[in-house]
Amino acid sequence: MKSLIIFVFLFGAGFCLNAQDSLVYRLGAQVIYHPYELFTGFQAERENGPHQHQVGLSVGASTTFFQQRFYPQFHYQYAYHLVKKRWLQTGPVARLSLSTLRFNKQSSHGRSFQEEVFLGAYVGTGNRSRFRLSAGIGPAVEQNWSASREKFVHSVSWNTFAEISWSYAL
Repeated sequence: MKSLIIFVFLFGAGFCLNAQDSLVYRLGAQVIYHPYELFTGFQAERENGPHQHQVGLSVGASTTFFQQRFYPQFHYQYAYHLVKKRWLQTGPVARLSLSTLRFNKQSSHGRSFQEEVFLGAYVGTGNRSRFRLSAGIGPAVEQNWSASREKFVHSVSWNTFAEISWSYAL
């Protein structure tokens, strides 16, 4: 939990800086596909020249709404505009996602934690109202409590994501 608070403070601090002429702030909605879940949520972006920082909070749709288990995901994303025209933006993207799922309410250790790091690319269209597609691949670390070992067990795998988002400049 400490690492999440530090993470939010460090990367969210950029949203609180004084506005300059080249800064653009955006709010939007997103749908993120992972092989194991479909996440829906909201995002905030800060764009300064070719650099774009994005933070978002989403929930796993099928787990949260159909299985009645809250499944939040927090992410930070950095994108660099290689091409930034009025109606077209494209470039590489790096993304860090943190999520947790409580699967056993009777146990204090009945949680699964996932940390994912992705590298990928994006393409966007629009100026004030922007539609964007992103995709990437990267390692994922999942931590689960093992009752037999009485400690958290880590497993590492490769994961992918695809995101469709819409944002509007403030």
